[in-house]
Amino acid sequence: MLGRLLDAAIADASYTDVHDRAMLYYRLLQHDVAAAEAIICNSDTVGGQFVEEVPSELQDRIFEEFNTLSVIYGQPSERFLLESARKARPVEETAGGANGAAEEESEEESDEEEAPAPAPPPAVANGNHTGGGMDLLGLDEALPSAPRTAPPFALEASATLEPAAFQQQWGGLPTADSWQHQTTLSVPLEQLSARFAARFVKTMAFGAVGDAAKFYFFARPAGSTSGILLLELVVSKSSGVASATLKAGGGGEAGARPFSALVREMLSS
Repeated sequence: MLGRLLDAAIADASYTDVHDRAMLYYRLLQHDVAAAEAIICNSDTVGGQFVEEVPSELQDRIFEEFNTLSVIYGQPSERFLLESARKARPVEETAGGANGAAEEESEEESDEEEAPAPAPPPAVANGNHTGGGMDLLGLDEALPSAPRTAPPFALEASATLEPAAFQQQWGGLPTADSWQHQTTLSVPLEQLSARFAARFVKTMAFGAVGDAAKFYFFARPAGSTSGILLLELVVSKSSGVASATLKAGGGGEAGARPFSALVREMLSS
C-alpha cells in the first residue's frame, strides 16, 4: 500500500511539495528503514522560522545589509553591533556612496566624450622618402636594407664551341669545382645528353668505358660573350655515382657554383 502511494505521488509532478516529500520518504526508506523512522517520526519541533514566516519588514532590513553578518544572524546589524560601531558605519557608507556616484558620473562622461583614436602616421619606405620628407635623425641609415635576391641562373641557348677549342681550353683552364653525387635518374644514361640539352647544356663528346659512362659538356652563361663552362661527368652504371670536374674561364667563373647546382638537379630527377 505504501509503495503504491509513493509511486503515484512521485509520478504526479503537478504538486511539487507532494512530489518532493514522496521522493524524500522513498529515498530514506531505501537507504535505512530505522533511520527513516527516526527522522519521520521525530516529535521535536523545528527551531527558527522559514523564510516565508519572517515578517516582510525584517526581510527588507536584512536585504539592505546583504553580504554582511546580518544574513548569517538573521537580524539587522543594530541588534548585534555595538553602539560605537553603528555610529561609525553611516559615515563610511556616505563617503563610499559619494565616491561611487563620482565614479559612475566619470564613467558616463568618458563614454559620452570618447574621442576617436588618431590615425597612425604613414609608413615611409627605407631609403625612399616621398612628399619631401627628411630623415633628420639618421634613422634610415641605421636600419638594415632589405636583402637583394640574386637573379636566377640562366644559360645561353645559342652557345657554340669547336672540339679543338674545347680540348685546348680544357687543358689550360684551372678546376673551378669538383664533386660526387648519387644520381636518381628516371631515364637511361643514353638519354642524358637530351635532358641536358633541354637546359642549354651542350654535349661535346660521349662514350662508355666498361662500367663507366663519360660525358663532356659545355655551356655559356646568359648575357656573356666570352664566358665558358666546361664539364667532365663520369657516371658509374653499377652504383649510379656521378663524379664531376668543372672548369670555367673568360669571365664565367662566377657561374661555376650555380652551374654545378643545376647539373646535380638534373641528375636527381
